[in-house]
Amino acid sequence: MGSAVQPDFATVEAVLRDSGALSEPAEIHGEYCGLVCIMGADAAPAWVASVFAETENIAGDGREVLESLATATWNALDQGDMGLELLLPGDDDPLEARAESLGFWCQGFMHGLGAGHEAGAGNPLLAEGITREIITDFSEITRAAFTADETSAEGEAAYVEITEFIRVSVQLAFEELHRVRKSPNDRQHH
Repeated sequence: MGSAVQPDFATVEAVLRDSGALSEPAEIHGEYCGLVCIMGADAAPAWVASVFAETENIAGDGREVLESLATATWNALDQGDMGLELLLPGDDDPLEARAESLGFWCQGFMHGLGAGHEAGAGNPLLAEGITREIITDFSEITRAAFTADETSAEGEAAYVEITEFIRVSVQLAFEELHRVRKSPNDRQHH
């Protein structure tokens, strides 16, 4: 894959909205990350098609925006330097909205792993080791919520900590699952 700049949350949100897609930006990014952990760079075309499967109206540069997101994500994971940026609302958005998007992101990641797992003929690596722990932890994160009792500083600190945990976990899953990626080209990188 070539180089690309990752589009921001608002750009992806606008593309999805203008196309009539019902998906959440964070969720589709999480889904792609799960798919790419199993399928490698080959995940992008099927992922873009699945995002727009529910609509016939792909807004303007919608396909290119998602392809840029996929390329930037693949490059960050493949470089292995913990450079993955989760597609989440900006820091100016309310904490509750950011936390909800974080839950959607984790939900999408687990869905992507599951879809990639099915396509990969059920490799047992998903049921053991780091990946199993990540799935369990992400499942808990999807159910977590920030309460009104938490101070803003406590909530922000927890959000930053969870976001960093997710970033590192995805990189670890990507590294652990390198043996199950479908593309022979992907296997040559590791």
